[in-house]
Amino acid sequence: MLNIELIEKIGMYVDGKEILFGSDIKAAKEVLGDCNAYEDRYSFLNGLLAFSVDDSKRIIEMEVRNMRDDKIKVMFRTLEIFKEEKEDLLRHITAFNEAPLLDDDEADGCGYYAENLGAEFSFGMSEEDIEGLIRESKEEGVYEEMKEEIEGDIYRSKYIDSFLISQGFC
Repeated sequence: MLNIELIEKIGMYVDGKEILFGSDIKAAKEVLGDCNAYEDRYSFLNGLLAFSVDDSKRIIEMEVRNMRDDKIKVMFRTLEIFKEEKEDLLRHITAFNEAPLLDDDEADGCGYYAENLGAEFSFGMSEEDIEGLIRESKEEGVYEEMKEEIEGDIYRSKYIDSFLISQGFC
């Protein structure tokens, strides 16, 4: 079991080993091993974790993706974030944030900011997109063929796809 604990504005623990904001990306490499790098973004563990760095290679953002793997546990405060359904998660994160969440206008109703926490998260699809997909597939007579894919999309509309923390938003 891989255990990841996200701590707002501080960093994360991966199986008890800390990776902090402001640390050199080498700290993440020491804890996580090999990575893929592109410009200012470093990806570890087959895309599970990603780090953005500044010009000095200091970590400024940390992102974890939902790999739908029961051998990976990701905690944010008291929540196992990839196991909480959307409505419950939104309610908890809003309470932790002590302010309303902000919508990410570019994410078509799928993304949210929790400014006070320095957190940003998104769902893979909106419920409206799912309803449209189901309606269209039934109209076109391909619903049964697409049922497995649609079920995956329904999951992506109910559970977080990615969760990003930073030291705070400007």
